[in-house]
Amino acid sequence: MKGFSSIWCSWVQAYVQGSNVSIKVNDQLGSFFQTKKGLRQGDPLSPLLFNIVVDMLAIIVSRAKTNGQVKGIVPNLVEDHDMEQAKNMKLILYLFEQLSGLKINFHKNEILCFGQAKEHESYYSNLFGCKIEKFPFHDRRKNRKKDLSNWKGKLLSYGGRLVVLNSILSSLPIFMLSFFEVPKGVLEKIEYFRSRFFWQYDNHKKKYRLIKWPIVCQPKEQGGLGVQNLDIMLRKWLFKLCNEDGIWQELLRNKFLKGKSLSQTNKKAKNSHFWKSVMGVKDQFLNLGRFKLVSGNQIRFWEDIWLDNQALKDQHPNLFNIVRNKHATVAEVLNSIPLNVSFRRALVGNRLNEWSSLVARLTQVNLQEGKDIFVWRKYIED
Repeated sequence: MKGFSSIWCSWVQAYVQGSNVSIKVNDQLGSFFQTKKGLRQGDPLSPLLFNIVVDMLAIIVSRAKTNGQVKGIVPNLVEDHDMEQAKNMKLILYLFEQLSGLKINFHKNEILCFGQAKEHESYYSNLFGCKIEKFPFHDRRKNRKKDLSNWKGKLLSYGGRLVVLNSILSSLPIFMLSFFEVPKGVLEKIEYFRSRFFWQYDNHKKKYRLIKWPIVCQPKEQGGLGVQNLDIMLRKWLFKLCNEDGIWQELLRNKFLKGKSLSQTNKKAKNSHFWKSVMGVKDQFLNLGRFKLVSGNQIRFWEDIWLDNQALKDQHPNLFNIVRNKHATVAEVLNSIPLNVSFRRALVGNRLNEWSSLVARLTQVNLQEGKDIFVWRKYIED
């Protein structure tokens, strides 16, 4: 399957089975003997062989998808509540164990069910031998209060409490907050507990806050203390979706974007809770940064920030009000001569001057092959 030659395989086999080792007992080396299998601890070949073997699992799953035994946009994920697919996936994992000699510890894994699949989560749990994982927002809030009350903040300086906040108390809820749009009341409670611990450190005594909490959460180079802002976790998903490639990016692009840019995509009623949550912060995310132009295929000409630090619709509102295609991409506009822009009225007076000025600026813009990049602004307003 991997295409390695027979001579290469014989080299690896000889290396694995042909080692001579000696055991040292009481500072005395015994006689050497030949091992039957296995590599020495720390051998640089070990991780390579492990990756080659594990990569076979992805190949087996991909072939099962081709044969129709498992389905889904990304075949490593079992889709919906198809029990037959779940059985096939379990069989594939069992065969991989037998072929590779690597045991999968199902009891160390957890299974998450969404939508209609939640009706069958007990079946899936018994089938795979995994625990059922939940998303307890309210339990999370109670745990934060308990964690904060257990720390003896009065024994710590401001610097010490800042270290506790960043290294422990802020990191505990990060996974949950970066995966779901947490109810506003839960988020406000968590922020209240964090702020109270930092400024007050005692549940029975009051102390004045010396500065607003949003300023405390800003980066140090911007005058803050670098406390992690829990409200922006979902925006990081959008940043990675725009700029990185991976299995989950492939899943979201195929399922939700479907060839469109992030700017052109809106949430729908039938979308998952996670995607609705992410789309709910899309406009805020786009306002926190700007696009670095490469090909122009992912950037809206009028509505996104790519030319200077303001969208063209805000720089030239008079032109935007009468343009026909308000959602055109930069590539659609610039890849034709003259520019592919149509207005509902003739351009005269100030509008003509604005358009002439904009066209002069656009002559300096060059499109290239590649993917547009989203970058954060250096300074973010409160």
